[in-house]
Amino acid sequence: MEKLLQWTIVGNTEAEATLQAIDVKGKGRDAFIALRTHYKGERLLAYNIVEAEHTIKDLCYVGEKPTMNWSMFERMLKKAYAAYDKHEGRVVHSDAMKLRSLQTKVTASFLQLNKTAIDTEIGKRPMV
Repeated sequence: MEKLLQWTIVGNTEAEATLQAIDVKGKGRDAFIALRTHYKGERLLAYNIVEAEHTIKDLCYVGEKPTMNWSMFERMLKKAYAAYDKHEGRVVHSDAMKLRSLQTKVTASFLQLNKTAIDTEIGKRPMV
């Protein structure tokens, strides 16, 4: 197994450096676990936080579309906030912050009355 891993990573300086950083000589299973942790653990988490930042910043709901309905929109936002919290090891966005952000993300005309009522409740706009 160790020889197969060595043959597979030849030329991949990142993978070679990962194995050189720990003593895995003659321990194929340990080498495999180290590589799996490196690529699935840290790198996957880094990718998820970048994707989460992009989702939180750019995602918006314009109405029911085949490519984006409300449940998909909600699921994507929840996943992004959860990835952020996991990455930081704490709750980063409070519920009030999420609600204010949601108000800017929802642009569907049929939800304008609901948005106005929510804005009034959170004190964003005075009642007219």
